[in-house]
Amino acid sequence: METINRIKKFIINNDIENAYEIIMQNENKYINNSEYWNLRGMLCSKIQEYDAAISCYKTSIGIKYDYLDAYFNLSYTYKLIGEKVKSALYGGIALRYTDDIDFINDITNLYKDEVLSKEYKLLLDEIKSNLAIDYNNPDLVKYIASKFKNIDKEYVELLSKNKIGDSWAYIKDNYVITSKEVLSINDFISCDEHSELNAIVLYDINYINLTREIALKGVKKCFIIVPTDNNKLELVEIDYKTMEGLRDKDYKRTVTLNRFNAADSNVYALIKYIPEKYKERYKLNIINGREVYNIENIVKVPLISSVTVSGFNTFVGYPKFTYNIDVGHGSVILKNCGIMDKKHKNFAFTPEEYENIDKVCISSNMNMLIQSAFSAIPEDKYEITGNPRTDTLVLSDGRKNLEKLLGRSIDGKKVIFNMPTFHIHENSGVINGGKFNDSIKIKGFNYTRFNEFLHKNNIICISKVHHAEERTIISKTKERKLENLLFISNENLDEKGLDLYEILNCADILITDYSSIYGDFLFMNKSTVFINADIEEYRQERGISLEPYDFWTAGPKVKTQDELELELFNCLYKEEYFKQKREELRDVFYKHKDSNSSLRVWNHIDKVLKYKSI
Repeated sequence: METINRIKKFIINNDIENAYEIIMQNENKYINNSEYWNLRGMLCSKIQEYDAAISCYKTSIGIKYDYLDAYFNLSYTYKLIGEKVKSALYGGIALRYTDDIDFINDITNLYKDEVLSKEYKLLLDEIKSNLAIDYNNPDLVKYIASKFKNIDKEYVELLSKNKIGDSWAYIKDNYVITSKEVLSINDFISCDEHSELNAIVLYDINYINLTREIALKGVKKCFIIVPTDNNKLELVEIDYKTMEGLRDKDYKRTVTLNRFNAADSNVYALIKYIPEKYKERYKLNIINGREVYNIENIVKVPLISSVTVSGFNTFVGYPKFTYNIDVGHGSVILKNCGIMDKKHKNFAFTPEEYENIDKVCISSNMNMLIQSAFSAIPEDKYEITGNPRTDTLVLSDGRKNLEKLLGRSIDGKKVIFNMPTFHIHENSGVINGGKFNDSIKIKGFNYTRFNEFLHKNNIICISKVHHAEERTIISKTKERKLENLLFISNENLDEKGLDLYEILNCADILITDYSSIYGDFLFMNKSTVFINADIEEYRQERGISLEPYDFWTAGPKVKTQDELELELFNCLYKEEYFKQKREELRDVFYKHKDSNSSLRVWNHIDKVLKYKSI
């Protein structure tokens, strides 16, 4: 220790030459001595070789992770060269290893002359308890990454080495932390040298209020930093236009709707039939398809809107920041779902989904009871508005739209729609009932023969399978060139800018099995023929929600092609066929039979937004 004491004495007396000579003579002897490297750092500081000094102090700490003198000298040196945030990061780490009030005061006093001295103290205290930050070159990137769990360490090291944090300004509460200093938001905005920095807001429970606040204070653009599924970080840009909208508080009058596909017709109707008074009052943010699951939308939607509306519960996976309305995509649901599903209770309509839904728009008390059996939804979450898509059934010119879709005249033709539910779900592999993998759910069905039947009776049949099995079945049907049996998909509808319900009301008859589309034909008081060739399998595997099945299905049931053709003929030419039964059930499943369901939903949205604006 004599040599170490001599070095220390020379440095204290400012004898640079002798201190340097002894240090270099004893380098090999003391290469693993933390005090030696601390003294060597002090010598470098004396001659203003600050980078070398910092390297020495870090070596000292690397040898002895709790060596307080080296921490203080390192913090002081970083402060001296203007790296105040790095200074505070190392200072906070040092405070973990001591209760010595004098040392704590020495560290804290490094920042006592700063305008935001209290904020530096907060940073010191936070780092002291944040054990995810260690002495191995902490910086702004590592500090921000430590806010999230399970971020890949090698990835963070790469960001750090590339000095990504040098272009960041992390906005925390009412102040900003850059890689160099802690400053006020006003100073950050007004200083030209900060104009190139990217304002960063942490994706946490406070990000919405914080982003709106900084927009009001004049921050013109920012990024929300978000953890991704692959344990990395992504920056979601909140651009100038969005920040301008936040300044104007547009979120108080913005409704976000997700139109999931061309069969998401309740949402489509809400967009199409928004009343004029609400069109002027509110802004619509419309998300199409699966874009709703993009990180950008998950972050932005709660920021820019107060109400979210979907028909497929697509917003339930978002953090619960908005008032969430479910308008559904089913009607009279014949098959068991949710907790009533015999095999796949977690497949859809689960109680967990509806915990994040504030209001379920429904068509009747009966449908409310069915939905609650599936999903355990309490009664106060319901609003009996009717299904918005039935407005489309009343108001659209279905024949004209179908001609637009097909690119041909259907003048004088009777129209049948074949629309079964899925039997083999493409994405999940869930199988319900018989393993039918074609459009008409009768084994050995002869499509050429059926085409001839249609021709003889001046009928065209439009076959539209469930979106969950479109890809599989279209691969079979696309090769069939049949004049009277035509196969359409969601893609075909999208190409023509049409919704399914804009063509549906031109149908004279529906062919289905257990699909809730039956309810829409019930609403229109139009015939349905039920193919139930696999009903016993369906009962056993998934379950029928409305039993006895024959009572709740207002139409003939068939299991073979001969029976199907016979019953289609009966429905076409027997005017009263099942009509009375349809009218009885129509009253059960539909409280409203007008074209004002969209209006009733919008009235509810208006009530919610008015309340939120108070």
